[in-house]
Amino acid sequence: MINGTGTQTLWTSDGTKTWELELVNYQRAAHTKWYPNGQLHTHQAYVNGEVHGPFISYYPSGAKQTEGAYDAGWRVGTWIRYNEDGSVESSESH
Repeated sequence: MINGTGTQTLWTSDGTKTWELELVNYQRAAHTKWYPNGQLHTHQAYVNGEVHGPFISYYPSGAKQTEGAYDAGWRVGTWIRYNEDGSVESSESH
C-alpha cells in the first residue's frame, strides 16, 4: 500500500483467497469476500468511503443469495433474498 492506495488481500494457508479490500486515498473503493471453496461470496463497491451501487451475494454453491443496491451507504430500491434453489424467499422495498 502506498499513500493509502492499494489492495489488502487475505489468503488461507492452502492458498485460497478469502478477502480483499481495495483502498484509494485511505478510503474503501471495493471489498470482496470468497468462501473457502473459492466461490465468490460478495463484492461491494464504495464511493467516497460509502457502500454504493449494485450488491449481490452468493451461496457457497454459486447460486444468488441476495440482490439489491446501495446509494451512499443506504439500501435503496428493491432487495430480494433467494433460496438456494433460486426461488424468492423475500422481497423488500427501501
